[in-house]
Amino acid sequence: MPPQTAGPNEKELGAPVHAKTLSLITHIDTRQRLAAWHCVHIPHTCVFHAVNQTFLNMMLENGVQSRPDCAIYRSVPDDADGYVYYFSPGAAEQYKGFLQFWGSTDIPEPDHLGWMRRII
Repeated sequence: MPPQTAGPNEKELGAPVHAKTLSLITHIDTRQRLAAWHCVHIPHTCVFHAVNQTFLNMMLENGVQSRPDCAIYRSVPDDADGYVYYFSPGAAEQYKGFLQFWGSTDIPEPDHLGWMRRII
């Protein structure tokens, strides 16, 4: 019996959810951006909707604080590959374990928050 090879969709199933810093940030004013923001990238694979829904459900299970410094935004990256979630420093503090689980990346404050959808 010939060995079976993985098809293109099977390869995508194993694609890890990973964090990445986007190339949208071009200028960083360090006087204004000393606190770390965090981002998590959910890539668009054949199981994107299930992974994204799991991400949202787990996030909401951690509780939602109505603190002014706790903000979470979502956007579509330039390459339209899934979603990127941005956590303010206050949200990153509240969701520390959650962000470690999903492999977040420290980033400077995004310049384009006004163009994003605010989740919390």
